[in-house]
Formats: sequence, structure tokens, C-alpha cells
Amino acid sequence: MIRKIMLYGIEKSGNILINMDPETKNKLQSLEKYCYQIEISDWDFQFFIEIDSQYIYFKPESDKEPLCTIKGKLWDFIAIAKPNAPTISQNSLSISGDLDSAQQLQ
Repeated sequence: MIRKIMLYGIEKSGNILINMDPETKNKLQSLEKYCYQIEISDWDFQFFIEIDSQYIYFKPESDKEPLCTIKGKLWDFIAIAKPNAPTISQNSLSISGDLDSAQQLQ
């Protein structure tokens, strides 16, 4: 239950930020209908990110096949979210699946 609430809060905050940034909102259209699996290893926590042309959704489970899986520690994910951050492939995150789509997600 707490994970669903946490994911909802992240999703809501993320979508507010996306709506404030037209460039990022335009990038969502190229990622539409993709699904990504995220695994935060030090928290033993996994979730899925699904994208449509308007919003990003954080879900505890998905019936869609993930395009890629990105695994790592929480601080590794935080590091790639910062401005001028290293790319996903330069970080200590583990990626399986489509590397190009993972890079676009960043």
C-alpha cells in the first residue's frame, strides 16, 4: 500500500514538472506506449514506468512487456536526474533490453 502511495506521489510530481517544460513534454511523444521496468536494488523495490503522449505513469505492476529493465541503487537513479548528469550508460546502473530507449528516458 505504501509503495502505491509513494509511486502516486512521484508520478503526480513528475507530471507537474513535465507540464511546466514544453521540451520534455514534446519528448514524451517519442516514448509513447513504452514500458520500462525500474529496480532499486538497495530498497528491494521495483516498479514500471508507462508513458503516453501527455503523461508518465508509475505503476507497481504492468501487463505490458518492458522495453528495458534498469537496475541500480537509489543514489544512482538520483544522480542521473540532476542537470548535467552522466548518461545512464556512464552511470553504475545495469541495463538490460533496449539501451537507446533507456537513454531517451533520461
